[in-house]
Amino acid sequence: TDVNIPNNIYGVDIEKGAVDIARLRFWLSIVVDEETPSPLPNLDYKIMQGNSLIESFMGVDLSKLTYEKGHKKDKGEITLFDDEKNRLQKRVFQLLKAYYSCSDHDRKVKLQQEISDTINKQLEAQAYDPVILEQLKKINLAENNKFFLWHTWFSDVFNRNDDKNGFDIVIGNPPYIQLQNNGGELAKLYEDCRFQTFAKTGDIYCLFYEKGWQLLCQQGHLCFITSNKWMRAGYGEKMRGFFAKHTNPKYLIDFAGVKIFDNATVDTNILIFGKGKNEYQTRCAVTDKLNKDSLKNLSDFVQQQHTICNFSNEGSWVILSPIEQSIKQKIESVGTPLKDWDIKIYRGVLTGYNDAFIISTEKRDEILANCQTEDERLRTAELIRPILRGRDIKRYGYDWANLWLIATFPSRHYNIEEFPAVKAHLLSFGKERLEQTGKKYIINGEEIKARKKTSNKWFETQDSISYWDLFFQPKICWKAVGRNLAFSIVESGTFLTAPASFISAGIYNEYILAFLCSNVGTYFIYKNSDTTGAGDIMLNIQSLIKFPIPLNQTISIGESINVVNQSIYQAYGFTSDEISYIESSI
Repeated sequence: TDVNIPNNIYGVDIEKGAVDIARLRFWLSIVVDEETPSPLPNLDYKIMQGNSLIESFMGVDLSKLTYEKGHKKDKGEITLFDDEKNRLQKRVFQLLKAYYSCSDHDRKVKLQQEISDTINKQLEAQAYDPVILEQLKKINLAENNKFFLWHTWFSDVFNRNDDKNGFDIVIGNPPYIQLQNNGGELAKLYEDCRFQTFAKTGDIYCLFYEKGWQLLCQQGHLCFITSNKWMRAGYGEKMRGFFAKHTNPKYLIDFAGVKIFDNATVDTNILIFGKGKNEYQTRCAVTDKLNKDSLKNLSDFVQQQHTICNFSNEGSWVILSPIEQSIKQKIESVGTPLKDWDIKIYRGVLTGYNDAFIISTEKRDEILANCQTEDERLRTAELIRPILRGRDIKRYGYDWANLWLIATFPSRHYNIEEFPAVKAHLLSFGKERLEQTGKKYIINGEEIKARKKTSNKWFETQDSISYWDLFFQPKICWKAVGRNLAFSIVESGTFLTAPASFISAGIYNEYILAFLCSNVGTYFIYKNSDTTGAGDIMLNIQSLIKFPIPLNQTISIGESINVVNQSIYQAYGFTSDEISYIESSI
């Protein structure tokens, strides 16, 4: 009812339009449910605009505007200054209470002004730097996109009579925005906000999870629907560790491959956690395209189909049935993760501008023909190396597309003047385009953007490639994205483009390849890798190095695929039921 809304419902959004829509929907729900319409409740100080992740400004913690006993303890004694802040805070609370019950428009306008004036007095009472105070007074504290005064506007929530300070329930659908977008603009904004879940390569919704936890009272509950990338992605490691250490995850529903939002391409999940000690008893369920009707009665589906998972650390949170948990336990107990092997794993070459640095055989021949001396031609031929793309790699083999890399790696410290023909080729693309400054230029009326800013020279690749010598050894290469996994040994002297990656394992190359191409390898990677919105596997280095492979087994890729698979099943000690499950899952 309308009585409960102003007493129980609170909301914040950074967009003013979203705030207006939320208020309107609440009002409409009241009108629809009531037989006799009554005056609509005041929601101006209940559903509000602000940046809910920040409660500070220019390095000043604005949560301290609220008078709390703890603040007295921080200062060591009760002072008249504290009493003044206490009085002002109580006055704000009284004014807000009067505003909620007021139906007279003119009176409400006066109350709004008095609330604003009183909060400004609170600011002055904090003895802030005059420059900061002046800037704060230019901002509408009740409606801005820079911060939100949780402890001021919602002071009743954080000063409850039952001592359960904070919200009982926090629900939401946070935005999904990578922090490194737009030159890392968001990463810079939130880097110093002391979020334990912050990762520069992460997503903003990770911070919303932690902020929601901060706002909860002890034993309160949070329920969010977000992208499910955090469950496996490297950037989600801090957040998984945070959940395991600081929350009690109760329900995790993974909508793998089932589209929930029409205008979103990401896979989503619902997580419900309590603010309390982890009981390691998370009820988990997975909906997929085979049981997408489960969305019609999700509660029943979860109760009937859930499995209990023990999420105790920052490792990948994969929802597993009992047989999947048994398979996982055997793989991990028998094998040694690749990260603990004496091997080297790197991604391929990132040039920053493939059009200039990756060339066809015809262009290579043209550059060599333009060399003025035999010495230059020999140097240039050594510099231009055959290169594979991820799409060229197949299972146990590859199809070279007759492409070549101009391998001017910064770590090699080449003098471009010793390669005049290569220099002429690169300059044909424009020095402004190739320089590594991040600058923008207008040339012949067209905007040209240089490669991202590095300390490298204009003719060098974007990545330093200090591991260049490994390309002159046999290596296991794989493509980073695709529906079908593909691993192959590539001979010495052939290079690889990013984001494809490679393992240099010396005498263990063929042994590791057998496991990677096996049914067990495919199963493990599918279970522990992230996917794109289209369902393709995103196999990055962070995912692959977790694969545990047994040491000292007699397995050879010279055997038939079936013999190799059977040998690997035996190495892990799988039962016939577990083997059947693995084979039916890939």
